[in-house]
Amino acid sequence: MKTLPEINTAQLMLRRMELKDLLSLVKYANNEKIAANIFNISYPYTENDEVRVIANGLSLTEYYTVQNSSGDTIIDATNITSSNLTVYHATL
Repeated sequence: MKTLPEINTAQLMLRRMELKDLLSLVKYANNEKIAANIFNISYPYTENDEVRVIANGLSLTEYYTVQNSSGDTIIDATNITSSNLTVYHATL
């Protein structure tokens, strides 16, 4: 699958995840209310849990972060693959 480009708007940025983003994700995933709503995340969630995820084959190239436009706050992380991407088209 082709990778998505970085997308920037006035308020948000979508870009490929980088190693430096993982500590921010641990910070948010280690919240009981957030962890309760994320598949395969247990609470408490620690840096050791994230290391185990990476060791089990997490490919950062398959994951993207949604951040504020300045890039200092991660709002969401998602993977976008051909198996979960639906293409819609319309004929005018």
